[in-house]
Amino acid sequence: MADATKTLIDPQVSINNEILQVVPGSSAYRRGKGTTSVDVTSAGNGNTDIVVGKDVSSKKGYFKTSVRNTEQNAAQIDALKDLDGGLTLSINEGSFNIIMRKGSIINEPEFSFSNDSNVEIEIEGLPFQ
Repeated sequence: MADATKTLIDPQVSINNEILQVVPGSSAYRRGKGTTSVDVTSAGNGNTDIVVGKDVSSKKGYFKTSVRNTEQNAAQIDALKDLDGGLTLSINEGSFNIIMRKGSIINEPEFSFSNDSNVEIEIEGLPFQ
């Protein structure tokens, strides 16, 4: 059973079984259950009901994080960017474990030459399991 009193703050992120060293506090994800729309219908005389729909095009997992701009991270991100649809992303912390398969880096990572630069990456794939 999951611990309801423990905040998730320090996940281990792995892509294709290689640990990705992330900037603390920079990671976020969406499971990929899809967006839901709720619409009202009227039967007249003030009688209403709702119709619920699921947008299946939004049923994809999403993950974003930042890494420090080091030679090692730049090389790792460049190699991963070439594996469209070939990424398996794993996020683990304590008993919390989720996996995304068939992921791709969807943004064009920007590498800045500065003392404290970070590189943001965004990944989409199948919904997290």
